[in-house]
Amino acid sequence: METFLLLTLLPIITTYYFLFGTAALAIASEYFECTKFSAFISLFFVASLLLITGLTPFLLLMYIPIGITFAIWRWKIWTERKTEFWSSKWNEYKEENVRIRLVADVNLKKNIGRVVGWVFSWPLAFVQHVVGDLIHSIKNFILNNLGGVFGKYSDAALAKFDEQKETK
Repeated sequence: METFLLLTLLPIITTYYFLFGTAALAIASEYFECTKFSAFISLFFVASLLLITGLTPFLLLMYIPIGITFAIWRWKIWTERKTEFWSSKWNEYKEENVRIRLVADVNLKKNIGRVVGWVFSWPLAFVQHVVGDLIHSIKNFILNNLGGVFGKYSDAALAKFDEQKETK
């Protein structure tokens, strides 16, 4: 009986671990902007999902238009964030250099892997988008509200280092 349960449940458990692992890998590669790897993992995830769950071609035909719509929406947000980022760097760099960098960052040919990844892994990319926003909100909260506390410890450590350096 135990062997029968093991042989019956093992493929199911490993299948779900495989799907969750692939999903986590796709989300992580998207978060860290590994665009070509993200697209590959996303295609691999969708193919695995089709084979494992037996999604019908009709559902696949619904999946891709939703993915394209999501990718257009995500591209709009992504290009706005890149524009906002480079606009904040205007004073640090020469004006022409900022525009050149922005044009390079929002070039579709450079980011085709990212867009394909969004199309094929739109459920995962949506989760990553929400989780990424949450992570950025926490980071901004720490920087804005607790930065002074961390800064005091950093300043104290640097002062201690300078004192030790002067005494030697």
